[in-house]
Amino acid sequence: LYPIAMVLLFGFQGSLKWVDNFGIQILIYVMLAWGLNIVIGLAGLLDLGYVAFYAVGAYAYALLGTHFGLSFWILLPAAGCMAAFWGVMLGFPVLRLRGDYLAIVTLAFGEIIRLVLINWREVTNGSAGISGIPKVSFFGLMSFNVSDPNYIAKVLHIAQSGAYYKIFLYYLALALCLLTAFVTV
Repeated sequence: LYPIAMVLLFGFQGSLKWVDNFGIQILIYVMLAWGLNIVIGLAGLLDLGYVAFYAVGAYAYALLGTHFGLSFWILLPAAGCMAAFWGVMLGFPVLRLRGDYLAIVTLAFGEIIRLVLINWREVTNGSAGISGIPKVSFFGLMSFNVSDPNYIAKVLHIAQSGAYYKIFLYYLALALCLLTAFVTV
């Protein structure tokens, strides 16, 4: 509904920045909020370092993708496994803590991850971030070529537009949000 509403409000070309900049980011933050709802709302654990696991997964995806050139569909579960690994590493010694003590440890973990990612310039490029992260491909059938934004249109023999990549990412994030909602209910 969101991409359709933006096309109706801003026209086809004007809606691209709304879908790309806001729609995908909104859905990513929705997934983060639902995950936080599981930890704080359902489990009752005050976790202040929740975004550190998000950062570990994001940086794992970016680093594995840029250095090894792996597919999105391999990198997505690998990034989740890397975040889960650090969750288990932090979780075992911390599970007995409750209340403020758990909050202090998880906040400290979040700060440690943030400082490591910012200051480890040789690996993460510091605050400048990682460039050249590979684009999403659709199970190897087609890839989203940055140099040719109409690649998908050529493969599917439809009208050419640079919007297909952004709309695909939007619906991928929406599917992940719906999966998260299904798991939490």
